[in-house]
Amino acid sequence: MEILFKDLAEGLNQISFQVTQESLNLKPADLFLMKPAEVSLSVVKAREKLTFYGRITALAEPECARCLKLFPVTLQSEVRFILDQSEAATESDIKDDDYEFISKAAASYDLTGRVRETMLLSQPLRYLCKPDCKGLCPICGTYLNVKACNCQREEIDPRWEKLQHLF
Repeated sequence: MEILFKDLAEGLNQISFQVTQESLNLKPADLFLMKPAEVSLSVVKAREKLTFYGRITALAEPECARCLKLFPVTLQSEVRFILDQSEAATESDIKDDDYEFISKAAASYDLTGRVRETMLLSQPLRYLCKPDCKGLCPICGTYLNVKACNCQREEIDPRWEKLQHLF
């Protein structure tokens, strides 16, 4: 989604749009969107600075880290960054990842990269279909949320045997 700077009035502006899996160049292994994600942004234009803040809402279908089952989940990500077309910059501005300098000659800005980055970075490290998911048996592969298996899992590595009394 590209925004044209000339279309933004001084002060507060509202922007809403949708992004698809394809437009964000997301691989299903990264994040599988069940439908287009909704992006709602407020943009404050003050001379040469544009401050963006808002929310991205997406319905995704990740794989459970324990049982490998696909399940729907709503992801909500907060977006906040500043575009600056001025020449003046402080050292703290330059080091801030959410502060970007762009050319005064630039007439537009593509939000796709920011939206993609925000969605990927706001994901949890692992998805669980439910907090108490038992997963799969590592020996026979039985889905332990539905039925138990008879596998013996009490084999202790002899190097760790002396620590067993601690548990």
